[in-house]
Amino acid sequence: MNSIHEVAPSLSRLAAELSGTNPLRVPEYLGPETVMPLASILATILGFFLVFWRLIAKTVKKVIRRARGLPDEMPPEVEMEEAPVDESSKTENISTQ
Repeated sequence: MNSIHEVAPSLSRLAAELSGTNPLRVPEYLGPETVMPLASILATILGFFLVFWRLIAKTVKKVIRRARGLPDEMPPEVEMEEAPVDESSKTENISTQ
């Protein structure tokens, strides 16, 4: 004969299934009163990342570089050489205008 300790868990599981309050059960219908707050929360999180994405990406990149022992990123030094100006072409352009 089954003891009360063996029967009680199966009865409580059966009662939960019949009452529809099982927390692991996926809801069959999500109404607007459920979906709209979830959509609002997701939109808020997405908006935060869109507004501060450059700062977040820069901070994450800096943390990763420091963790790897690399120096902070420095912009490359670009040396601009001036192109030689031909004086004869300069006077021709001025006279033709």
